Amino acid sequence: MNTMKYHTNFILLFLIGILFSSCSRTQLLVSTFENDITGIQPNTELPGDPVGDVIRYDNVIAPRIRVQNSTISGEKALHFTQVPLIPYPPETRVWLNFRGASTSSDKKLRFSWTAQHQNAVDPDEYVLIELSDGAAKTIARFYFYADGTIKRVEDIDSDRKRDLGKVDPTLRHVVFVEVDVRAKTYKLDVITAATNSNISRDALPFNYSDFTVNSTNPINPTLSFRLDNGGNDRRKYIIEGVEISQEN
Repeated sequence: MNTMKYHTNFILLFLIGILFSSCSRTQLLVSTFENDITGIQPNTELPGDPVGDVIRYDNVIAPRIRVQNSTISGEKALHFTQVPLIPYPPETRVWLNFRGASTSSDKKLRFSWTAQHQNAVDPDEYVLIELSDGAAKTIARFYFYADGTIKRVEDIDSDRKRDLGKVDPTLRHVVFVEVDVRAKTYKLDVITAATNSNISRDALPFNYSDFTVNSTNPINPTLSFRLDNGGNDRRKYIIEGVEISQEN
């Protein structure tokens, strides 16, 4: 089975096996960049199963997106770099979106990715990450700071944040967000190779309480990343792989 690159670190594999092997799942998106050409943007129409999963972004941010060789020997990764955009476009145009195949909106979902900040100058530099239904409704929004701090947005209109914890910024992090769409809550786990540098938070509420739950109302679960403008054009968020799935 083609699954997300979780590297070869034994500790990560062991922890992930304990946390996430309890139920069968159907993949809605798998992107590892292994079949992409280095030095250019990734293939947006993801090949193979599942059918219908895509990467979407506005051409205005194409200079920020390149597939490169990973620091893991023999693998590739997507480098999302904070190249200045002049003039800076509207915020709706600067998202990098991983859009899963269509599914029933009443299914339990899992979003997961492996990534790491590099070349940050200011510890307050961040990547904004959003989980959504692929249309108008946000499930969750997070700030991942370069110093390893992770904050959840509790109110999108006011951008009010809640500190969820901190991981070692020198290590890659593997993120799992398990979403219960009926309860309108989710569980966040951020795992690194250091067992004392992990985060686990349960029963966090959706950002939108009016999220529609209807088995006949399909959605396209989407994981999105955004880098705001800044002077540090070397800072990057290196994404090793992304997976979106649903519980059967």
